[in-house]
Amino acid sequence: MGLDQYLYAKLFTAPKHDLNDGLDLFHHDINQLVLDACDARGWAHPHPTAEVCVKVGYWRKANHIHNWFVENCQDGNDDCRDTYVSREQLAELRDLCQKVLGNRELAGELLPTASGFFFGTTDYDEWYWQDTEDTVALLNKALNEVPDRWTFYYASSW
Repeated sequence: MGLDQYLYAKLFTAPKHDLNDGLDLFHHDINQLVLDACDARGWAHPHPTAEVCVKVGYWRKANHIHNWFVENCQDGNDDCRDTYVSREQLAELRDLCQKVLGNRELAGELLPTASGFFFGTTDYDEWYWQDTEDTVALLNKALNEVPDRWTFYYASSW
């Protein structure tokens, strides 16, 4: 048990019947899966859609990162729901982590820890700093490698 946190990239897609329109292989495969599923079930809907969801990030008991998402993306409601997070918000969190890493005295003010049910330690210790460094790397990768047509969502559980 404990605080588990996830960052997902999601793509809402509607397949095209012409599979030779320059789509990348991954999108092509998803396209075909949706069409096959509709055909197999006898669904007559002429425009089936699908949502592709890929986990692009994971944290374990990084309560200061969780607290940031709750306060800045979930209107202070810590309720384990999937929450849309804009690219701008992810860049803001990344920049905040970098600022705190550059001046550790700002941690308690800018990126405070939060207590909760199995949330882990609230100390500003090596775990805090490692999670903060990992968050910078994770968000850089997500922002640089996930195509713009995808959207991001944060979710947590404990």
